[in-house]
Amino acid sequence: MKIKFTLAILLFLISSIASAQKVMRIKNLQTGDPILNIEHGLSCTQVCNSWVKARWFFKKAPFGSNLYWIQNASDTTLCLNVENGSVACSKIEEDWVSARWILEAVSERPDFRRIKNSLNNKYLNFEQGLQCTAIEDYWASAKWVIQYVPLSTEPCPLDK
Repeated sequence: MKIKFTLAILLFLISSIASAQKVMRIKNLQTGDPILNIEHGLSCTQVCNSWVKARWFFKKAPFGSNLYWIQNASDTTLCLNVENGSVACSKIEEDWVSARWILEAVSERPDFRRIKNSLNNKYLNFEQGLQCTAIEDYWASAKWVIQYVPLSTEPCPLDK
């Protein structure tokens, strides 16, 4: 009974946060539709709907109207960045340009986006693992679908 009560409080707190800011999933268009997550380190893999570490907030970053911090929903102090050269999800400083991202529309589909880093003007992609590099326009690995994710408590077969 105590576990159910604790779970109910946890879901209420998560839903309160989610109602203030939409929780999103970042899905790559590469074969198998991998999802960006930090469940077992920063990666792009198959996920379960219940994984909070596969959910993200897009928060307006300072110093630019089209710049975003991409914060993990499990810990909003963890943001995508390229501060040390490669893509990471870590605590950032407010002035890090490496943690600011631009969402660019992709012409063939209005729901596709490219995610460009504002420091190096390179793109988040999954061409040879998760990376932030120069890309070719046709790369599906550099196209992402950012979708709202409803809360879920269903069991996850990947957790077994």
